[in-house]
Amino acid sequence: MDRAISKARGCRLLLPLCALALLLPPRTGAAEPVAESGANLSLRMDRLEARLREVEEQLTQLRREKQAVQTQLDRQKQQDAALKARVDPQLASAARPLSSEGLEERDARSTPVSQWGTRVGYQDFPYMQRHGGFFYSFYFDHTLAREAEGIPFGDLGAEISVGIARSDTDHVGDFSDVLFQKFRLDYRQTMLSGWIGMKYSLNRWARWGLRPYVIGGPGIWGDVIESAPAFIGQSLPSKVLQLRKLPVDAAANLYEGGQGGAGFEFNLARTGVPLLRRVNLGFDYRYSAWTSGERFNTYSFSLSANE
Repeated sequence: MDRAISKARGCRLLLPLCALALLLPPRTGAAEPVAESGANLSLRMDRLEARLREVEEQLTQLRREKQAVQTQLDRQKQQDAALKARVDPQLASAARPLSSEGLEERDARSTPVSQWGTRVGYQDFPYMQRHGGFFYSFYFDHTLAREAEGIPFGDLGAEISVGIARSDTDHVGDFSDVLFQKFRLDYRQTMLSGWIGMKYSLNRWARWGLRPYVIGGPGIWGDVIESAPAFIGQSLPSKVLQLRKLPVDAAANLYEGGQGGAGFEFNLARTGVPLLRRVNLGFDYRYSAWTSGERFNTYSFSLSANE
């Protein structure tokens, strides 16, 4: 294209020179008339002008083609940018800096309003039970007040939990008042529990998905002791039973007390999987104390979903 433009400019410069050369007579030794007729000179000028117009038309056509190609190239770049933004929306949003209001809104979305979840783990048992057992619970957590509403550094919520735990079989040697002989008793415990607690979650690392928490509140437990008839119902417990403080007068009892602990939850939204945006994994520790004096611990892993 540039070569055609240079060629056209050269033709414009040569046109006056060619006309001058046609007007001047050639240098010959003979003294004969050399002037050309006006008609022949006019014909040559017309040919030069026609050639010049042809070059100018080619130059105009090349300029139009260049403009069309540039327009098509710009349109293709816009389509590529739109496709890239549609495939990776996170990259498009990262290109725009977030304001302080945008950061607060993003952090507010990362803190759930309500959670439904389950916990699975290991629980100790009272009465000097040497073997703990399996623990399973289902819980519901609802946020009552947020950091934006005046709670310092985190959110305050309430949790309701119901669970069941079952110990492994334990053994104790005792003298049976029914059989009048020494007898080895095998027993285990099954415990039902209900907890109500206030939960404080720290939002310092919420934008990365991590939310530690502390929790505490009252609770009620139903403990069922499974054993042979020679053990349950003894009127005068032996020294072994007295040492373990096992309730020999009934196979099941209700106990009230308190529970508290701490843990953390990690949101899986940063994995990039759409199905895991509202899913949380975590760990929970609880220390339970009955008014009767018994104490025991619970360790569990949690799986929950945000509403």
